[in-house]
Amino acid sequence: MNNTETDKSANATNHVKANSIASVPASAMTGANANSGASVDANPGASMATTDADYPNRFPSFDVTKDGPLLTEPKTLEIQTSVGRLHLVLDPTIAPIHATQMYNLMTRGAFNGTFISRFEPNFVLQFALAETKSKEGPQYGNETVLPLIRRLPLEVGPQLTGAVSHKKWNLTMARYDRNDSATTSFSILLDDAHHLDKQYTVFGHVIPDAVSVATIGNIIQLWNTRKPYIIGVREMGPHDNKVIGQSVAEPKP
Repeated sequence: MNNTETDKSANATNHVKANSIASVPASAMTGANANSGASVDANPGASMATTDADYPNRFPSFDVTKDGPLLTEPKTLEIQTSVGRLHLVLDPTIAPIHATQMYNLMTRGAFNGTFISRFEPNFVLQFALAETKSKEGPQYGNETVLPLIRRLPLEVGPQLTGAVSHKKWNLTMARYDRNDSATTSFSILLDDAHHLDKQYTVFGHVIPDAVSVATIGNIIQLWNTRKPYIIGVREMGPHDNKVIGQSVAEPKP
């Protein structure tokens, strides 16, 4: 990835800088990080190695005729993590292919057991690649996950017109250098990050209700002691409106 920030890890020969978003294959992980998915150590702000640029080529491109139909309206999902629940909206009006594919993956259990693997204060919480699982979480075998993964194109049309941008609470998709190299890793923005505009796909947002904000607070508070993981995902309906409360201020890192 290209950006203007100074690397936080001068010894790394091929890695992503701290203010960018990138996917990290499980094969790039070693030692204690082998089960944590992306951020290469427990310290907030750690850089992420990207040693397998061919990783996205393992998967076919999203094909609307085979992998569709595309969503026609936003979907509200609840992610149950090991430290609380997150409410999010996948929005096909701003990124139809990403919203559809992420909906397919999440509702089919592909992220069950996947780590929340990176925390950068005032920047992002990043979820690891779907196939990178916590030993403590539900085990959804890669023989089932991998066939579901698709390579996704960059979808930034609404960003070009100013209809959407990398604002706080939005969901943004990780990728390698190529525009069509996104697969499954994504992030929740903890603050505005307009330097990412027109470079990465925004495909939805977290609902900043009391439930989601409390969970993000738990993730931040526990970050140096354990990495939270996804237990399961369910689609929310009209009967769930009572659990989506008024927006509140975010927790302080």
